[in-house]
Amino acid sequence: MPGMLPKIFSGVSVVDFSRLLPGPFATRLLQKMGAEVHCVVPPKGDAVLGDYTPFHLLREGKEMHPLDLKRAEDLEQARALIRRSPILLEGFRPGAMDKLQLGFAEAARLRPDIVYASLIGYPPGHPKHRLGGHDLNFLVDSGFYSLLYDDASREIPTLQIADVVGGFYAAFQILVAWIRCLQEPAPQHLQISVVEGLEHLWSYLAHESATGLIPLLTGSLARYRIYRTRDGARLAVAGLEPKFHEALLRALGLEVRAGEGEEVLAARIQDVLAQRDAAEWQERFRDLDACLSFIPGRSEVLARRGS
Repeated sequence: MPGMLPKIFSGVSVVDFSRLLPGPFATRLLQKMGAEVHCVVPPKGDAVLGDYTPFHLLREGKEMHPLDLKRAEDLEQARALIRRSPILLEGFRPGAMDKLQLGFAEAARLRPDIVYASLIGYPPGHPKHRLGGHDLNFLVDSGFYSLLYDDASREIPTLQIADVVGGFYAAFQILVAWIRCLQEPAPQHLQISVVEGLEHLWSYLAHESATGLIPLLTGSLARYRIYRTRDGARLAVAGLEPKFHEALLRALGLEVRAGEGEEVLAARIQDVLAQRDAAEWQERFRDLDACLSFIPGRSEVLARRGS
């Protein structure tokens, strides 16, 4: 289970107008830090998240407010929520909240110390700033997809990486703005871009001297790759430092050969690992400090998360 987060938002009201995964994920994090989250949802239910269980869990413990923002009475209820909430998050396209008469200027009038977070796909100045997009678009347009997969790949990630990163990035920016607000109360408008959040994740590769890390850490080294045991289980080996690498070789009964190529060494390691089942290797490696991890199946991971 995820660790406990500090309750820095204890007793703080947050109003969430977002619909797609990044927004509810962000306010779920704020909720775990003590915030009281009020979600403004369509009267007929959330057409996007609906009752799909993984997304529905992001609404757990939050107060739902079914409001039709085109009706005067419901709009006034939304304004009342803003008056009592120093933090607002919305995930509509740029300008949509202004059309609903709930844009930053109006929110700042209602709540002069508000942290108004607009969670958007593309940052201001981007050619697609006012266009729609989803997780796969953001992965591609940030360059992240091309770093995950080779140039011929058409694979789609199992997880909504961009949306989750966007949620974390939003929660982080809101936290920073909230701390600033506590020091100097004033309205703040944050334009938080999912694409920008993804670009931060791989910004350390921006300098050409760092690009050599990509082949090194994607399977070209025998000491940093995934192997299989006799029963087909997968073992992740990540012993980059010599002490870890040499510890594994000793445990496998292999000697270090000067000048040996990486593929030849990898083949020797694989040959030994293929002689026993995973359970036997797990027992042998129980106390071995060599950066080893057996890879569980997806169903096992999901079962763990629910326990």
